[in-house]
Amino acid sequence: PASVSEVTVANGGKSDALHVSWRPAVGVVDSYLVRLQERDKTVHTLAVSRASPPECSFSSLVAGRLYSVVIVTRSGGLENATTVQARTQPATVQNPTAVHSARDDFLKVYWRHAAGDLDRYVVLIRYNHSVLQNKSVSTGHSECDFSSLTPGRLYTVTVETWSGGYVSSVSTDGRT
Repeated sequence: PASVSEVTVANGGKSDALHVSWRPAVGVVDSYLVRLQERDKTVHTLAVSRASPPECSFSSLVAGRLYSVVIVTRSGGLENATTVQARTQPATVQNPTAVHSARDDFLKVYWRHAAGDLDRYVVLIRYNHSVLQNKSVSTGHSECDFSSLTPGRLYTVTVETWSGGYVSSVSTDGRT
């Protein structure tokens, strides 16, 4: 059988789901089998009949994880597979907090780790919508400091979670 084409896998901004669609294979097809794999291990399998719309969705996935989606065309006893990779949206950190620690030019930022898979955190501090400083923080850490700030000023601090090319963020305010 022919393979499918124009495969699209999108997370739709969701950290726990992927939606898969494709252009049906030309010729005679009995059915499609869609497998979701992580590190060569199949975690979900869905059968899609040739009469159904060429799409399906997977849920209850891990945030920020890279998955392989394998769409198998079946005809008689023969198969042909097409594989694409896609990533769920990373999760945001929880409870970001910025405190001055009784210093007039300083803010300490801390948070609870984001769930799922991530590459790093990026923490930005803004005033009047302009980024003044930013810091990259490894996944094993959940805090950072900013100094040389203006006393008594209200800043916006954003903690970004990066996984592959995807980013999710959450912001809070803190005053020196």
